[in-house]
Amino acid sequence: MQEVSDQIKKSLLKAVSVVARIEAPAIEKIHLEHPTDASHGDYSSNIAMVLFKEMKNNAASDFKKPRNILKTPHDLALAIMSELQKDKVISESVEKIEAVKPGFINFYLQKSYFLKILSEIMSERDKFGSAKRTSKRKILVEYSSPNIAKQFSVGHLRSTIIGQAIYNLYKFIGCEVVGDNHLGDWGTQFGMIIAAVLEKGLDIKDLTLNDLEKLYVDFNKKLETDPDLRKKATDAFVSLEKGDIKCREIWKAAVDTSLAEFDKFYKLLGVKIDYAYGESIYEKMMPGIVKLLIDERIAQKSEGAYVIKYNDMPPAMLIKSDGGTTYLTRDLATIKFRRESPHLHSDIYVYEVGAEQKLHFRQVFRTAEMLGLGKESDYVHIAHGFLRLPEGKMSTRKGNTIKLRELLEKSIIKAEKILLDKSGTEKDAKRAVFSDSAKKIGIGAVKYNELKHSPSTDYIFNWEEALNMNGDSGSYLQYTAVRIRNLLMKAGAKDNMTFNFVQVFSELSLTNEELDIVKILSKFREKVEEAAFRFSPNLICSYLFLLAQKYNTFYNSTSIVPMRDTSYRMFRLNLSFSVMQVITNGLSILGIEIPESM
Repeated sequence: MQEVSDQIKKSLLKAVSVVARIEAPAIEKIHLEHPTDASHGDYSSNIAMVLFKEMKNNAASDFKKPRNILKTPHDLALAIMSELQKDKVISESVEKIEAVKPGFINFYLQKSYFLKILSEIMSERDKFGSAKRTSKRKILVEYSSPNIAKQFSVGHLRSTIIGQAIYNLYKFIGCEVVGDNHLGDWGTQFGMIIAAVLEKGLDIKDLTLNDLEKLYVDFNKKLETDPDLRKKATDAFVSLEKGDIKCREIWKAAVDTSLAEFDKFYKLLGVKIDYAYGESIYEKMMPGIVKLLIDERIAQKSEGAYVIKYNDMPPAMLIKSDGGTTYLTRDLATIKFRRESPHLHSDIYVYEVGAEQKLHFRQVFRTAEMLGLGKESDYVHIAHGFLRLPEGKMSTRKGNTIKLRELLEKSIIKAEKILLDKSGTEKDAKRAVFSDSAKKIGIGAVKYNELKHSPSTDYIFNWEEALNMNGDSGSYLQYTAVRIRNLLMKAGAKDNMTFNFVQVFSELSLTNEELDIVKILSKFREKVEEAAFRFSPNLICSYLFLLAQKYNTFYNSTSIVPMRDTSYRMFRLNLSFSVMQVITNGLSILGIEIPESM
């Protein structure tokens, strides 16, 4: 079934072309809003006000209606409404259209349209809300991108969880999507670790990831009182770049140790990234990138280093005065590699990286265009905000990070305790039964706490919010889905139940609560597309929370299973099923599983 919003937009375009001679706006420029006040309809458009502003200074001949008739935006809205009322296509789903001052056009949908939505949910199940056709666009999403030799901290959650949700979103709406984990296995920080290992005479093969991170933290602390150590780190990294055997051996062991640990966290979080390439693989490509930038006079020599200058932002360093590469060099090589590799080449390249890198990526994308590596607009930086401790931003260098393992383990333990407390006696016997559910609830709580915030905003991390099992939380949504599943089992509903809602239920007098729920369900596909377009999974969270709130209010005040009216009972059971299905689909996009019991 074609989206009613698309039908309305097309009909608006057609009506505008009849009313005025000016070129009709592209369909993407016609915006429909859901009025806050339900009495103003299900959709509203301000197209009449937008067009009137453009038309008011035009000659009278630009109007197909006499100019003296269209004196105000409201007059134009009335004229457009008159044409819309002749449109047979829109009349199939729209019951009433009205033009109100100062120039809004409001659309009221037929009840049969909403009942068709329920039929769609019943037939499409886990595909409901997804694209009707496959998109030809291919999108690469770079996310997670941890640094080798550092443990996963809570700070890594933002890129990993937001990136996976964005990957899932675009997959869900029909795009071809590829995920790339850009591993930080190159750079001056490795010089610090290598210098520390050599100085202490350590056997790199005996070191855990925790040991490697401690070397990095301790080295940075010593730098505060002994600045000369920085040269040792720089020299060690330059030696690594030049292929020193001992430095390479230390580097390789650190990479292997780190990747083995990272894989454990990805498995626990349910994160799957298609490819993982370390910055080191671009090493051989860097000289060619540098030479091209110098030959094309894009890069200029300055105080022994090579820099790139821009008209509207500060210069970027390409090569340091000691000959070492920079993040700019490596990111440009990465772009070249991706564009030249068939499995990675895409139409849009999305970078889910912290907001502190905004300037860097502006410089990278601008330089890529200078090199002929696509247009600057081919690249998108989703600049997520800072995740802070109450005392400030987390920093591995300073050693003030919350380890992700600690957070996840505590969340799972807390979820298990809640389940055991609810079950009453025989806790030891129940522990094994609840183990899987506790894991899904605990991990879901952490993920949702991350995803409900807008990616661009900063937020202060605290245990109470992350592990909240009530209110706007992942566990609240999981509980709602489990509650409905239990209701359907109690009612004896079968998984393959299908009904013709329009035929069976068109004569039912729905309550305002029921109609509100159905209307929210009808907006799921729109909300998914909006979340993808704006790179904002938090919109899915807000939508699901509203849906769960409305349903639970309905559930707590309404009789469902014991009803004698068979048609009404059937409607309410299927309304409940539809809510469960949409919550399931939404949580799946967010990467959150629903437990068997709660």
